[in-house]
Amino acid sequence: MTIKPTKNYHNHLTRIATFCALLYCNSAFCAELVEYDHTFLMGQNASNIDLSRYSEGNPAIPGMYDVSVYVNDQPIINQSITFIEIEGKKNAQACITLKNLLQFHINSPDINNEKAVLLARDETLGNCLNLTEIIPQASVRYDVNEQRLDIDVPQAWVMKNYQNYVDPSLWENGINAAMLSYNLNGYHSETPGRRNDSIYAAFNGGMNLGAWRLRASGNYNWMTDSGSNYDFKNRYIQRDIASLRSQLILGESYTTGETFDSVSIRGIRLYSDSRMLPPTLASFAPIIHGVANTNAKVTITQGGYKIYETTVPPGAFVIDDLSPSGYGSDLIVTVEESDGSKRTFSQPFSSVVQMLRPGVGRWDISGGQVLKDDIQDEPNLFQASYYYGLNNYLTGYTGIQITDNNYTAGLLGLGLNTSVGAFSFDVTHSNVRIPDDKTYQGQSYRVSWNKLFEETSTSLNIAAYRYSTQNYLGLNDALTLIDE
Repeated sequence: MTIKPTKNYHNHLTRIATFCALLYCNSAFCAELVEYDHTFLMGQNASNIDLSRYSEGNPAIPGMYDVSVYVNDQPIINQSITFIEIEGKKNAQACITLKNLLQFHINSPDINNEKAVLLARDETLGNCLNLTEIIPQASVRYDVNEQRLDIDVPQAWVMKNYQNYVDPSLWENGINAAMLSYNLNGYHSETPGRRNDSIYAAFNGGMNLGAWRLRASGNYNWMTDSGSNYDFKNRYIQRDIASLRSQLILGESYTTGETFDSVSIRGIRLYSDSRMLPPTLASFAPIIHGVANTNAKVTITQGGYKIYETTVPPGAFVIDDLSPSGYGSDLIVTVEESDGSKRTFSQPFSSVVQMLRPGVGRWDISGGQVLKDDIQDEPNLFQASYYYGLNNYLTGYTGIQITDNNYTAGLLGLGLNTSVGAFSFDVTHSNVRIPDDKTYQGQSYRVSWNKLFEETSTSLNIAAYRYSTQNYLGLNDALTLIDE
């Protein structure tokens, strides 16, 4: 007697094959391909069933899946990902686009649609990247049962999520408000035949309206003999510019004193604000580069104390969020591999105020009329300065001052982080022509140095030493000379 298979026979065989696949192979990843013998299956059509697709685990078929995305075993986002069929592949592959990389916090500065190695080009989805070809040592795995998409990349490709930093898109302007503080004093005295009265009032006021801040201060003075007078000062409008990490001031302000003499102006000032950066980027520290052969633990010590520890996957790693405890002690980096082997290297670390982290810039631009009480001719001034961290050892900076009454000055400087301490050196050249056509030209040289001697815990610091030639003139001195 012949028994005919029921309508659900093929479904039953499929379940058996799937069960066998799960027994012999993890659904997320198979170290070796598994080949199944058709003779274990019963039925007339058992030999016609394609079991090869189960050789790499429980397969994913093309379609859209709601998955949990993990990068280097860290949960990132829950998202719908489309899986597409690729010729020559038994399993459908996740379509990962440039937009997805940003969503997954994977850094892709060198990847673009024109140069990227593509897994496929889909009219609806766009370019699906072949991530394993673009990023060395990258891997992509999908666990059908857990609905989990694992992406492993070298740590250097992962965008840093800085602690204690709020994304600018979440910043708020605060409430609209007005404020006023004041100080009022009165004085009265009488002597035979004479009476003396005086009133003095000082105030600081302001108004916040949206992103704008209006501020002003002033004073009023009245005396019996001299009458009254009042003076308004520090009148300006200010606002944040989050996209530039900067502040804009319109009105009365002071130029920066980092590069040149600070002066009061009435005009415009636009400058970068380090308070808008992640806290670890606001001050100088070197960036640590290295390579891990396995899943490794990286430990950084300074002066015998552990200041940083993290784990990294195989491949290149970058540590750019250090917060050292001082500015004169070298950093000791230890890479401990999963097999127990260790490698140690030293990173020189000393700093002066001019030093910035690699890739971090600081700039300041001012323009307007100089406000100086002891001169009659108050000229217009343009001033700009720029600092940039070139690498772990060099920070370059420059500046310029120009007035419309024949004064110019230019500055060029360099900050250095070395094993014998941190140095900064800059030179300023000034040129001024006074009304009688006499010209003064000169240079001013400034140097600073900082070094910590760990053996004796002694710190030596030359804050600033300046030498100027005879005909060098700063802006304040030059304006006084021109006005004479």
